[in-house]
Amino acid sequence: MKTKNWQKLIFCLSLTLCVTSFLVTFLLAFSYWQEKRQTIQKAKQNAKQEAVRAAQKIDAELRQLKDSTTSLANDLTSGKLQDEQLKDRLVRIMTANPDFYGIGAAYAPYAYDPEVQLYAPYYVKRDGQLQMLQIELSYDYTQPEQEWYNRPFSEGEVWNDPEFGQASNILNIDFSVPFYQIDRKNQKKNPRGVALGTYSFEQTKNFMKSLNLGETGYGTLLSNTGKFIYHPNESIVIENQSIFDEIKIQKDQVLKRQLEKAITGETVMIDYVNINGQSSWIFYEPIPSTDWILGLVFIEDELIGNSSSLQKKLIGILLGSIAFFVLLSILVFRGYQGSPKTLWAVSTSTSAFLVAGIGLIWYLAPNQKQLEHSENEQDENAIVVSEAGLEQFLGQDKFHKFQPKAGQESPIYVPTGVFVQSLEFTNANNVFVTGYIWQKYKKEVHDNISRGFILPESAGDKLAIKETYRHSVNGNIETIGWYFEATLRQNFDYSRYPFDNKDVWIRLWHKDFDKNVILVPDFDAYELMIPALLPGVEKDFVLPGWNLKESFFQYGLNDYNINFGIENYVGQENFPELYFTILIKRDFLTIFITNMLTPAIIAVLLFFIQSIVNRLSPLEAIEVTGAFLFIVILDQINLRQNILAAGLLYIDYFYFALYLLILLVAINSRLYSSRFNLPAFQYKDSLIPKLLYWPNLLGFLLIITLLVFF
Repeated sequence: MKTKNWQKLIFCLSLTLCVTSFLVTFLLAFSYWQEKRQTIQKAKQNAKQEAVRAAQKIDAELRQLKDSTTSLANDLTSGKLQDEQLKDRLVRIMTANPDFYGIGAAYAPYAYDPEVQLYAPYYVKRDGQLQMLQIELSYDYTQPEQEWYNRPFSEGEVWNDPEFGQASNILNIDFSVPFYQIDRKNQKKNPRGVALGTYSFEQTKNFMKSLNLGETGYGTLLSNTGKFIYHPNESIVIENQSIFDEIKIQKDQVLKRQLEKAITGETVMIDYVNINGQSSWIFYEPIPSTDWILGLVFIEDELIGNSSSLQKKLIGILLGSIAFFVLLSILVFRGYQGSPKTLWAVSTSTSAFLVAGIGLIWYLAPNQKQLEHSENEQDENAIVVSEAGLEQFLGQDKFHKFQPKAGQESPIYVPTGVFVQSLEFTNANNVFVTGYIWQKYKKEVHDNISRGFILPESAGDKLAIKETYRHSVNGNIETIGWYFEATLRQNFDYSRYPFDNKDVWIRLWHKDFDKNVILVPDFDAYELMIPALLPGVEKDFVLPGWNLKESFFQYGLNDYNINFGIENYVGQENFPELYFTILIKRDFLTIFITNMLTPAIIAVLLFFIQSIVNRLSPLEAIEVTGAFLFIVILDQINLRQNILAAGLLYIDYFYFALYLLILLVAINSRLYSSRFNLPAFQYKDSLIPKLLYWPNLLGFLLIITLLVFF
């Protein structure tokens, strides 16, 4: 009767706790879902507002260009504007509209003057100065391939696909509209020429880069046929590619249908998983004045982030779920009855739930970007993947400390690029890196500074920098490239080893670091500065045991308690220093084989020893556990010799757990053979220690894993 009362009490207690843990977990899950949903909705709303704002801005600028060009054509047709007044009118239009790249008029053969075959004055704005070009001196614009001139006579006003202007020598977006000679007798309109307005691709690119699209989001412009008018990868525009070409390759019919809606003028939002497996949002907004479509791509994780509140709730859900399923297993397998069979079922299921919890943390934690700098340094770090991000960084109030003070020079910006060919860890804090670094120097702007850079982290004698090429563009911009080999000394964090990420970074100073020279990323040298696409990293990069995740430029604001003996040294306090960073993640299979397999096998063998403790004498048990202790010590020493890292590693706790297990197995063997009556150790051939072996070990590891990773 007494046993049944205990069974009933345990059943009621297990049922109560099971229901309680379920309710708590459910409430936490609901709260987590609600907070994340609200975060996503807010992020989507902000992204939508950015898309609408951008579309309205582009529409306003293009409409102004369209209206000005159309007004010019109408005045030429009506006679309100005489031919001899044309140049003055073009100058006034360009002066009043600083965003225009160019405007002009191209007359039909002999339409301007019976003795002049072609005449096409065209004003452009270059380097802030207004210049006049005569298009007819560069090429015959009446040839059939010149669509900007020929299409308007058959179609009326048209926006032309982007193309390189033969007169302007840049990628242009042209709007052209015909003007006529009206026959006063029959009021017939005879084509007399075409008015041309130009919005440069460079202006479009600068505007798109100024949008707030997160670290790796980007924008596109599409024509009403799906052709790219703007894309961050300029070659796609030059090759006249269409977005439907990409969709055809991907065979994504859902995306195709949504895009067809966008082309008809609808506002469309698409949830999309890109080629890197990242959840993305694509917003398509119509631009009414041109029938074009603005497409903005946002990476979901960058916008919603991972707040500490959500993280705490996620941990609560994990622990609550484990507690619920453990308690549920007691009820399902009738563990409250106390029979060995039911208790083994509960022990086994509990162990399985704990393993699942540890595995889930292993899966989630490495996906969080783990910077190797301290927390205070992280607050001052800024990842820049676009010119807009760079301008935003340089424009923030808290970064104005590097602006010139009395007696100091104004900042000089030097575009700098990095290409890493190989990377190898030589010890716990040294990494050997090879590759190319280049810099661009502009005439007059950079005349008073040296050419070159410094790698302040380089250690030892393994540093080689050799100039490999020097290229000049029109005698104005000089590009110098160096091949480098360097051993870089870095303070890596191994506390999560072997589930740690690494930020391998190359810090760059200009050679004249005593001057106010700021290195900036050479974004124009990279097709796409999307970190997941690994810009600046060799395509066939080999790094055994690691997976490359991202590469990007970032700035760190560093302070020095010395001035290097230089009076008015500008880099002493909060000076922005350029880093090129490669984020790498350990390969799980390599981790398991090299680091986790040995401790796991030893833990299993110890359990077998525990299972036959009734067949071993205390001396035999001590001999066996002593042998295991020797193996574990050697394995840990070998690991620490390979890592040579200070402080405790995550995997060290696995060895500590094994030491404790070895000690407990030896103690259990001694107490089992004791002449004293110890039911906890002697009951049914030491059943209780056997049942608690795996749950205790895995529970300890779960707690340690939570403390280390969160």
